[in-house]
Amino acid sequence: MEFKDRLKHLRKEKNLTQIELASLLHYGYTAIANYENGRNQPRISDLVRLANIFGVSLDYLVGVSDVKHYMTQDTILQENIAKQTHEKGMELTLMDKLIICFLYNTSKNSLNAKRLNQDQIKKILLNAEQECYIEFSKRFYTFLKDSSFRKIVLTQIQNELKQYYL
Repeated sequence: MEFKDRLKHLRKEKNLTQIELASLLHYGYTAIANYENGRNQPRISDLVRLANIFGVSLDYLVGVSDVKHYMTQDTILQENIAKQTHEKGMELTLMDKLIICFLYNTSKNSLNAKRLNQDQIKKILLNAEQECYIEFSKRFYTFLKDSSFRKIVLTQIQNELKQYYL
C-alpha cells in the first residue's frame, strides 16, 4: 500500500475528516486531500507528526512495511497481561502499563546469564517490586519538590501537546 492509501485508511480509522487532520497539523484544508490523491508529499517532520498522531511506525505510514507497530518485549508482555486481565473484566490504565514496564525492566536487570530456578526468579521479582516502590517514591518526590526538574518536564509536555492539539 502506498503512502497516500495508508494515510487515507489511517485517517478514516481514527474517524477524522481531511479538514480535522489538516487542522491538527496546522495545514490548509486541501493539504490532506492533496496527499491522499498523490499530488503532494509531506516533509519528513510532518511524516513524523502523522505517525505520532496515528500511533504507527514511519515504515508503516510510508508503505515500506506492513508492520503497524514494532513490538518490543515490554509491549508483548503488556499485551499478554492486558488480554488476561480483560478476560477477568479488568482494563489496564496507562499507569498500570508504566508499572508493568518498570517492574519488568527492573527484574530483568537483576538477572544473570545463568539459569535460575522458580524460587530464585520469585525472589528476584519480589526484590524488584521493592526496588520499584522505593525508586518510584523517590522520583515522584523529586518531581514534586524539584521545581526546575518539574518545570522542564511540564514545559516539554506542554510544547508537545501544543504541537499536536493547537
